[in-house]
Amino acid sequence: MGCMIDKAKIFELVRKEEELMKEKLCLMLSKTGKLIVFEGIDGAGKTTVHRALQERMRNRDDIVFSQEPTNGKYGRKVREVLKTGNISMEELLFLLIQDRIEHVKNVIAPSLKEGKIVILDRYYLSTVAYLMSEHFSMRELLFLNSLFSPAPDLVVYFEIPVEEALKRVKKREQMAVFEEEKKLREVLGNYERVLAYFDVRRINALCSIEELVDKVEKIVLNFIEGNDVVWKC
Repeated sequence: MGCMIDKAKIFELVRKEEELMKEKLCLMLSKTGKLIVFEGIDGAGKTTVHRALQERMRNRDDIVFSQEPTNGKYGRKVREVLKTGNISMEELLFLLIQDRIEHVKNVIAPSLKEGKIVILDRYYLSTVAYLMSEHFSMRELLFLNSLFSPAPDLVVYFEIPVEEALKRVKKREQMAVFEEEKKLREVLGNYERVLAYFDVRRINALCSIEELVDKVEKIVLNFIEGNDVVWKC
């Protein structure tokens, strides 16, 4: 990336976003809109379900679908380095934060301010689960992201055994740097720790895709309409 990235530089990047921090606080106080996040390890089916729901709900102008990493310049760079693994954890976090700052500014905050429902395929819970290590503690990662990022109102967590997830990801043309058994088991454990801080609906990702989409759609619609229930496959 051209220069050495350390924790101080990452925190300085966030500290400069004073207006975004104020916007986040205003959103918390106004309670407008809802933020729903799909989370889980690679191979759990989040992206497939997210795309299917986007198609099913394409006529609803009150719902905004988005994902992280985004398709912006930083998000594209994140995807590129995840394929090669040619990057330090500090540099990766720096890119993820830059991508998220743009995402919150341009999509998430404006949509929530308009009272819309934002449904994301991954958010900062993924950053915590995948990057929590000897480099960064859960507390550091949660604090850093929560300074400027609106908290999810609901997390839909796709549960899947590591063995099954690996079978799925191995069918892809190219596996990403985190898609190996030891790392995925570590991420699975990290998710269990971070999920304790959020309102979560767990779903069995071993369902067929049709069932999975139906179940997640019901969870989302019931939450939006205030008739929240827990659905199981």
